[in-house]
Amino acid sequence: RAPFIMWLFFEPGLSPGEIIGGWEAKPHSRSYMAHLAIQCKKKTYICGGFLVSEKFVLMAGDSGGPLVCGKTAQSVVTWGPVNGSPPRVYAKVSTFIPWIQAMMRRLQP
Repeated sequence: RAPFIMWLFFEPGLSPGEIIGGWEAKPHSRSYMAHLAIQCKKKTYICGGFLVSEKFVLMAGDSGGPLVCGKTAQSVVTWGPVNGSPPRVYAKVSTFIPWIQAMMRRLQP
């Protein structure tokens, strides 16, 4: 089970070309790929996805889906407007690593 945890570590220095999510995508394979880190009350919220057109946004996944950068899970989609419009909010995976490890230990036979 240890290799699973290795995929969850947070890597700093995200950039727009590193966003993939849902099904694998090549950097800049979408016309309007975007990445946005929002600071709010000393917390950073990472949002990302691609624009189909200037008025329609698809995000990197739906609730529970990953925002993956460099083959590492950075965030998990937590919530956003039902109609798919921005903003979308992601939970930073590295924040939950101690909890994930505790749950994995607890669930082992």
